[in-house]
Amino acid sequence: MALPYIGHIFFLSCNPFLVNVTILPRPSLSQEFLPKEYFEIEHLPGAINIPHDEVSTKAPLLVPEKSGTVIVYCANLLCQNSRMAAETFRQMGYHNVLEYAEGKKGWKEAGLPLETAN
Repeated sequence: MALPYIGHIFFLSCNPFLVNVTILPRPSLSQEFLPKEYFEIEHLPGAINIPHDEVSTKAPLLVPEKSGTVIVYCANLLCQNSRMAAETFRQMGYHNVLEYAEGKKGWKEAGLPLETAN
């Protein structure tokens, strides 16, 4: 089954009927686009935090490889931060941008592990 997409931004789901995220290649980086205080409470394993309105300035430093896979997410399906960030990445020339639209809420509801900031 093909991943759903809009433009050059693909959307992921932890719903096994849509896509099994474990079969995707390991991303270069997964990124949360919520304010820092939400990231510190809990975030997806290995994620970094870039507020969605800072992507254009921080991405070149934190994600210099534009050909790698980048997964973006935010709070839940209603949150638009990851969609805005994904579009900014695409406009900056990143080629493999995946949006995990269900966000932290969907991840948690699926019983998947979260990390906290130390």
